[in-house]
Amino acid sequence: IILPDCTFKLVWNVVYLALYFYECVTITLNATRGHWDEFPTTREIVLAIASTVFFTIDMYIQTRTAYLNKEIFVDDDRQSIISHYMRTWGGVDLLATIPFALILLPIHASGYHIAHMVKLVRLIRIPALFKTSNPLRDLPKPVVFLLFCFWVPLMLHIFACIWIVVLENTEGSAATEFNQEYNMALYWLLTVTSTVGFGDITPKQNDTRWFAMCLMVIAIVLNVGFLGSGIAYLMRENAMRKHVKDRKEKLASVLDFYAIPWSLQKEAFTIFPHVVSSSLNNLDEILSDLPPFIQNKIYSHIKLQLLGNVPMFQTVPREVALAIVGAMPRQFVPPNTSIIKHGEVGEGMFFLAQGMVEVVTKDESGEELLVGNLKAGSWFGEAALMHEVTRTASVRSLTVCAIFHLKKADFQRAIKKFPEYKSLFMTEKA
Repeated sequence: IILPDCTFKLVWNVVYLALYFYECVTITLNATRGHWDEFPTTREIVLAIASTVFFTIDMYIQTRTAYLNKEIFVDDDRQSIISHYMRTWGGVDLLATIPFALILLPIHASGYHIAHMVKLVRLIRIPALFKTSNPLRDLPKPVVFLLFCFWVPLMLHIFACIWIVVLENTEGSAATEFNQEYNMALYWLLTVTSTVGFGDITPKQNDTRWFAMCLMVIAIVLNVGFLGSGIAYLMRENAMRKHVKDRKEKLASVLDFYAIPWSLQKEAFTIFPHVVSSSLNNLDEILSDLPPFIQNKIYSHIKLQLLGNVPMFQTVPREVALAIVGAMPRQFVPPNTSIIKHGEVGEGMFFLAQGMVEVVTKDESGEELLVGNLKAGSWFGEAALMHEVTRTASVRSLTVCAIFHLKKADFQRAIKKFPEYKSLFMTEKA
């Protein structure tokens, strides 16, 4: 089963968009020329065959791509995916993929060109092309920009083709070649949609004037829409990032106002991002709206990730890892609280899921020396799991911390069920 926003699907959709853009431009240009009796070139036939093969493969891929159902859950059941696809876009894709044009080509050239226009029905499928498997997130900005680059040039091209047809049927055209006629239409369209004006091409008949006025209204709406929503979308910040930015600016203002020495400012700037990040990533608060059994599963996954960061646990089989994380209760530690004290006998190790701690030791005179700071994802005290050790450093919380404590007795009890793996747990005293 393929997730709708995996790398393969994103690359495939980009190719899909490029190929279909070429098809749309080719079909509308041929229809505008009106050369219905001309047989397609060999290149056009080869591309039509390649297009049919590609979109047939795409239909198969769609039957293996998970989707968000009405309950906003990712449905990855194969039968459900097929059923959903056939109820939604299967008919459209089938209609646009069946090679009616190639089937009718031996009969008459006009049948080929008319049947080829059926492929334009696939346009209604484009808005549903890119999907996300996470209902909490919007489409990435590059994807939105890609869709913008598809729709705007294509709409300009289609309106240019319509203008050529309207102009020829009402006023006639001064152009001697189709390419020149198309360039003039595109030039006129760009001057209108960009609100520059009509340039040196002015409609003279009522039909073309009405068409021009309607297009100008559309251009005004598009300009307002693109400038408003487009700029707002690009300027929109992640809520968490914006909050961090505001907190940083307030801190900078306080430090400047009270003329705090630069050395102390640097110390504050070093630790501040981790402190703010810790306050924003309050696990209990974020997960509080979820039912308890989902919370437990998420915490279990977090514990497995933390366990996998430790070299001695990286080769442990999953069933052993699950037994170990089951013996790791969660604790919340307030700021400025000792988690490990220098000189005490170690009784287990700790995994830091949230917050920041400092590691300090003592010199010969008993003065504390800062060894360093540890942030979320770190661990400490692992030597006490397999050995009788005395702590050589103290660990204190700098912020509110969420930690998982793996006691030596609980660890020994968990791995006792798997004696064949005991040799994996070789640690160094630290």
